[in-house]
Amino acid sequence: MARKPLTHMVNWHGVNIWVHFHFTPGCPQTGPSYASGGEPASPPEIDIELCEIVDDDERVIGVLRTDLQGEFASYAYHELVNSADEQLAPDPERQREDQWDDICRQSRGEP
Repeated sequence: MARKPLTHMVNWHGVNIWVHFHFTPGCPQTGPSYASGGEPASPPEIDIELCEIVDDDERVIGVLRTDLQGEFASYAYHELVNSADEQLAPDPERQREDQWDDICRQSRGEP
């Protein structure tokens, strides 16, 4: 799966931070086959692009210093992965609507 640009707000030490990041999902371990001995699992990857400090009204008032981004990234990693999973999860209601549209099109003889 390709890298997806996402945004999520994290509260770190009482400061609200908008995190703009790219998410690459991990993949599970694969078992051996005739063509391969299997592949190890790979964890999801988070690449933080920008950390904007915002006030209570969500207006940008600054950016997180570069020397703090490493510490912040290790703090926010799991929250960002969970946020990415939620943002990229398929919407069951939308899937039902798409299936219904397909059934209606097929009943009218449309491709």
